[in-house]
Amino acid sequence: MTICSEILFLFRDSRRQLQENRLSYYLLGISCLWVFSCSTLDPIINQISAQYSFLKAINSLIKWDYNPLNFLPYVFTAAITAQEYNDGKLQTFNKFVKQKILYLAALALIFFALEWTLTSNRLLIQVDQAPLDHYMRLSLLFGSWSLLYIALLSKTRVPAMIKLVSNLSLGIYGFHVFFIFKKPMSFEGIPFLKNVFQNFPALQILAAFLITLLGSMALAFIFGKIKLTKKWVT
Repeated sequence: MTICSEILFLFRDSRRQLQENRLSYYLLGISCLWVFSCSTLDPIINQISAQYSFLKAINSLIKWDYNPLNFLPYVFTAAITAQEYNDGKLQTFNKFVKQKILYLAALALIFFALEWTLTSNRLLIQVDQAPLDHYMRLSLLFGSWSLLYIALLSKTRVPAMIKLVSNLSLGIYGFHVFFIFKKPMSFEGIPFLKNVFQNFPALQILAAFLITLLGSMALAFIFGKIKLTKKWVT
């Protein structure tokens, strides 16, 4: 994804005459169409009982939680936003920004309703019988894009804790998989916690989240202090 992003920016720099980020919008549309199409492939294969190895290979890649192709739309939304910021379009909360935030919020709601309806009818991919994987949700794409614009326009000083998490975000994303367990964490050996979690099950989920977050932050911080690995986690 990083290589794709770099190529896009290099290409854009050499074609400054392209107006309104036309290339990025075209690629964004194509990548969104790809992600949405992939989300319908699994039910189609099951319905027609396809035996084509090529389709099965693609389907196996699609079901992978960290399929890199699912992140393609985010590359182009970042490129579009960066260019608009450099062009001075995001300096104030002007008409252009208001309209774009409204359009993106509307798209997020539309795709949320569409995903909910299609998933409920088993017409979208369901990894391990779970709802549609969040990396394949276009509602998440457009919702997070609108929040990005709001964050860029905000003049509020960023709290130190939020800034710390932001600086370690790449490491958190990379290392959190080492703290995720298929089965809920067991606290049988700690009687006090066992009793608390039995009475308040939601606290066990919160505890697992904090262990995952703090553990991945600690690893990101440690590797960020090592010269050889610093550039990979910060």
